[in-house]
Amino acid sequence: MPEEDWTDFTDDTVLDWLLEPSYPSIPYYTLRHLLDRPPDDQDELAAREAILTEGPGAEILARQRPDGSWLQGETGYNPLHKSSVWQLVFLSELGADGNDERIRRGVEHVLETMQAPDGSFPNVGRYSGNLLCLEGQTVRALLRLGYGDDERVIRKTAEFLADGDLANANYPTPKGQISKHWFDFSFPRGYQADILEAMVALDAAGFAGDERLRPAVGFIADQRKLLKRQGQEPIEPWKSKHVLTGKLLVDLDWRSRGGPSKWITLLALMVLKDWYGSQQ
Repeated sequence: MPEEDWTDFTDDTVLDWLLEPSYPSIPYYTLRHLLDRPPDDQDELAAREAILTEGPGAEILARQRPDGSWLQGETGYNPLHKSSVWQLVFLSELGADGNDERIRRGVEHVLETMQAPDGSFPNVGRYSGNLLCLEGQTVRALLRLGYGDDERVIRKTAEFLADGDLANANYPTPKGQISKHWFDFSFPRGYQADILEAMVALDAAGFAGDERLRPAVGFIADQRKLLKRQGQEPIEPWKSKHVLTGKLLVDLDWRSRGGPSKWITLLALMVLKDWYGSQQ
């Protein structure tokens, strides 16, 4: 990685593209994480408020039922990507404010109907207590939505995970086979994961700059360089390999199938900014 700073991977054209107001979550994260605007910055505050009133965030909330759920007859995890827990996962990824009364209603519905007495998710049918992908997704969503101090989220779930044998999980799959999706960036990931999503999570956990992550950072950087034709200007954004268009209750990244993705570009730049910032 010969570049010396994260700004070597972008330019004003890309940043202006990310700041376009048509998709409020993108400018919110761009202002907050890439441009380091303070929490009381008016543009940042306006962008976050718009997450709940415009675009996919508003569409998701408009579909919520009075009892806090999203679909009649849902069974926790199912329908895949469309049930209530998935709407909370996607709202948290969009940057929605967890203090919103509608979101709190949704969280209470999920905690009351999906969490088992031992703290595991989901407590529904054949998936009871053994669907670790949704376990992680649910806990991450609740943390993002401000439920980190809720005893149901932290203590009970942490004890459930600690009781298991995480060291022998044979990551990334029980059979030791690397998922073909691991190297394909997309948003949202749903129940799957990729290198970029893992790096964003590790950054949030305080691992930015850890030398063990250097190869992953290099891989993320190379994806943009591989997509950029020799001598082409301006710098080309990162692309999405596939999207879940048509599989969600509300589509989140419908414009980027195989093309430039604001979400992937944003997340990649966030990872690179944290990495190079830690090297200084």
